[in-house]
Amino acid sequence: MTPVDVQGRAHDLIEAGRFHDAVNLIRKESQVSGPTALEVAKVLRAGEALPGFPVFDEDDLPTRIRKLIEAGHRKQAVFLARKHRGHEPVRS
Repeated sequence: MTPVDVQGRAHDLIEAGRFHDAVNLIRKESQVSGPTALEVAKVLRAGEALPGFPVFDEDDLPTRIRKLIEAGHRKQAVFLARKHRGHEPVRS
C-alpha cells in the first residue's frame, strides 16, 4: 500500500516529467521493490489512485476531504476521494 500523501507527491513528480524520481519516491517511502514502485507509478500516471494506509480519523469522508482542501492539500483530497470511490457515500 502506498500512503495517499506519497501518491500525491509522486503524481506531482510525474506531471513535472520526473517519472523516474516518482518511482524512487514510491520505492523509498512505501518500502516496496523497484518493480512494484514502477507499477504504482504507472497507475498514478494513468490518473488512478491506489489504496493507501488506513487513516484513523473520526471525521466522515466529506469532512476529511474538506479539511485537506482547506489546508491547501487539494491533490491529497482528490486521491482520498478516488481511493474511496464507490466505498462510502459522499454527502455535501
